[in-house]
Amino acid sequence: VAGVAGSVVALWTFYPIEVWKTTAQAGSCSTKQKPLFHGCGIKTLHTASSSFCYFFLYSCIFSAWTHNEPKKKVSTMARLILSAVAAMLNTMVTLPLDVMSSKLLTEGDKQGNQNPMDAVWHELVEG
Repeated sequence: VAGVAGSVVALWTFYPIEVWKTTAQAGSCSTKQKPLFHGCGIKTLHTASSSFCYFFLYSCIFSAWTHNEPKKKVSTMARLILSAVAAMLNTMVTLPLDVMSSKLLTEGDKQGNQNPMDAVWHELVEG
């Protein structure tokens, strides 16, 4: 919970920079500025789910690794490898939310909806 809370607070603190960076990388900077927290809801959902998913996966992988010997000392290298595996699985699970948040920032709301989350919902349901 602390990891998720810390991730979300950091996201909200630096989100305007994230909006600027993402739109600049996509080459979609225009004279019409987006609100500073445009798309923050879906990005918050992505950040929270990614943090939770990573810690959950790492716990599961670590438990499976030490299943036969619960008191077994695990080396630093083994922990790094287990962390890398958890991070790769986490990316596979949460990447769609990251793609949707980036798409929302760079393309905007083509449906004319007032709420950016409506566009994300539309993207999820109708693809």
